[in-house]
Amino acid sequence: MGLFVAFTIIFIWAGHLFYVLEYVPVNYLSPWFYIHILLQVYFFTGLFITGHDAMHGTVSRYRPVNNAVGFFAVFLYAGMWYPRLVKNHYLHHQFPGTEQDPDFSPRSQNFFIWWARFMYKYLTIIQLVIMAVIFNILRIWYPDSSIIWFWVAPAVLSTFQLFYFGTYVPHKPPAY
Repeated sequence: MGLFVAFTIIFIWAGHLFYVLEYVPVNYLSPWFYIHILLQVYFFTGLFITGHDAMHGTVSRYRPVNNAVGFFAVFLYAGMWYPRLVKNHYLHHQFPGTEQDPDFSPRSQNFFIWWARFMYKYLTIIQLVIMAVIFNILRIWYPDSSIIWFWVAPAVLSTFQLFYFGTYVPHKPPAY
């Protein structure tokens, strides 16, 4: 069942991305324009969660299949390197809420500072190069504005959603 769900999420993300790039005009006055952006944010979030589920071995009971799906999902998400994510995720579970936890920010509980530190720890130059190459390949067929609004913006916005619900809220110390 996990494999079915993972591939469904990947295909819905890819299908919707193709649909919006191909058929949805950038029209700031249309509510459908914004609905499609929000849908793509949601699908990007699902793509990363698929990779996260693979890190926990819940996509497939066969480790090579599980890891292949996780690798593919996070690469599609933002050119991420799955083995690096797995290493950091295990550190996160081994040392939650401490200096050794790569997801935790003991220096600041401010959402935006913590998010920026989080992104700095996970974003790599190679990843940015991969995304730049993909952006330029997409430019062959689609206008820059469509790529920015339907691929770049949803990817960035999904990091806020993932960070807020997956890291910030569950790991910040309670306010007394």
